[in-house]
Amino acid sequence: MSIADLKARMRDIPGIETLTQSIQNGQQIFTLNGRTVTFGAGDSEATVEQGIRAAVAAPALVQMAAGAPVTPDVAANAAVALHPALQAVQVSPVSNPSPAPAPSTPGAHALTIKDMLSAHSAKLDQILQAQMAALQGVLDEQVNTVVDGVGAVTARVKGHTDDFKAILGQFTNQLEGLK
Repeated sequence: MSIADLKARMRDIPGIETLTQSIQNGQQIFTLNGRTVTFGAGDSEATVEQGIRAAVAAPALVQMAAGAPVTPDVAANAAVALHPALQAVQVSPVSNPSPAPAPSTPGAHALTIKDMLSAHSAKLDQILQAQMAALQGVLDEQVNTVVDGVGAVTARVKGHTDDFKAILGQFTNQLEGLK
């Protein structure tokens, strides 16, 4: 699920550009306008979009986790009116900051593995960038060494040529005096 796609589809919601997503304990956690919405790993994009829209429209901060249907007493405690999108999720007050334990499902495991691979990929990118910078530094040093070395050899050869011309000039000047 792409957060950019969600933002594009929900661009009618004020502040949608600040929508963030994280994964904790195999659950998807979205934050928008001071509201936190938690979904199970396998919840569809449509369920996530409906849940976020319902959370933004709700008069209280809520945390939604995949689970039992909303009951009137849970909705009253969270000051949330029953909304069709909330029928598939459980609503609980924000005062309970700890998310429900991750369900042991293939989807939850896949998201955990995906997160681990994403973090590993990001670490590899950082290492690659550092190594590329180090390599570029060595290559720049090599170029400078070649330029300086060839320049020194050229100057030395030019010096020898100038010395040879000076010697020849003295010799030819002496020959002209004999004429």
